[in-house]
Amino acid sequence: MNKFIILGVARSGTSNLSACLGNGILSEKIVQEPFLFTSGDRDHYSVLKNEQDKRARGLLGGYYSQNVWPKNCKDAFDFLDALYCNFTGIKHIITSSGAFLNRMIIEYAVHNNIKIIFQSRKSLL
Repeated sequence: MNKFIILGVARSGTSNLSACLGNGILSEKIVQEPFLFTSGDRDHYSVLKNEQDKRARGLLGGYYSQNVWPKNCKDAFDFLDALYCNFTGIKHIITSSGAFLNRMIIEYAVHNNIKIIFQSRKSLL
């Protein structure tokens, strides 16, 4: 199975898509919001909790204190490497973290030939 990442803005259907893909052969192979401590699958997967906790020391701060906040590109890539050793897909909301982290995730995906599924929304009102 090819690796993929679901990137999207909040309320664009990323959770629904992730849940649909997570049924069947991808069951337990998609992790939601791995860069957040307060939501996502932190309590569902012990491997995610362990990876987050390993990286928490000295990597958090500022406005995004709820996030696993890599200091540099290598830290971001190492965290993503650890995730993709255990999961086939990742769901990430781009509005839940800063531009640096989003850029690192996209660069990682491009560098590793990981398919990107991007979801946005449009207000009809």
